[in-house]
Amino acid sequence: MRRAVTLIAAAAFFVGCGKTPPPPPPAPPPPKIAAPEPAIDSFDGLDWAGVSAAARARFLARANTEKCPCGSAKTLARCRKEGCAKALDRGRDVLEQCEGE
Repeated sequence: MRRAVTLIAAAAFFVGCGKTPPPPPPAPPPPKIAAPEPAIDSFDGLDWAGVSAAARARFLARANTEKCPCGSAKTLARCRKEGCAKALDRGRDVLEQCEGE
């Protein structure tokens, strides 16, 4: 009996060998990459009087790349635009540094 089962299993294996395997499933589409947010060109709450255009440009470049200290993943400029007080505090420090450069 055991030999008959082995022969049947072997025959089933060899009969199936002549078949072509099914085609692989289609590849999933590539993930969509979100477009970067546009740069913010203002920062509410800072006193811009007497700030040179170069210092303002340096500040905005940093504010649009530096992460906010509040712990969110947003930039300093984006977080401030949404009303974050910690972004304003950090913005004052960054502006002071940019004026000194």
